[in-house]
Amino acid sequence: MTSTDIHATGFVPQAYARDVIADVERRITESFRRCGDIDWREIHVDVDGERATLTGTVSTSLQRWAAEYAALDSPGIARVDNRLMVWPTERELPD
Repeated sequence: MTSTDIHATGFVPQAYARDVIADVERRITESFRRCGDIDWREIHVDVDGERATLTGTVSTSLQRWAAEYAALDSPGIARVDNRLMVWPTERELPD
């Protein structure tokens, strides 16, 4: 099925849709890795249509905010449901 067939019928094969979703999730995760302000290892990304849902933990409110905007800046994403929890690491806790 070509992209023309997909647009003409409105039908998107499940395998194609899964590949597109996986690609968008990968791009968002890669943008987290490139951003020095985000500890991306504890962030899970789930894409449903134009919405990305972020779950997991980050160390600071700045990381939570940066992850949301990095996801929102990704191609194909119009909304972000940011469910990240801020959980400071020991080195970031006050003495």
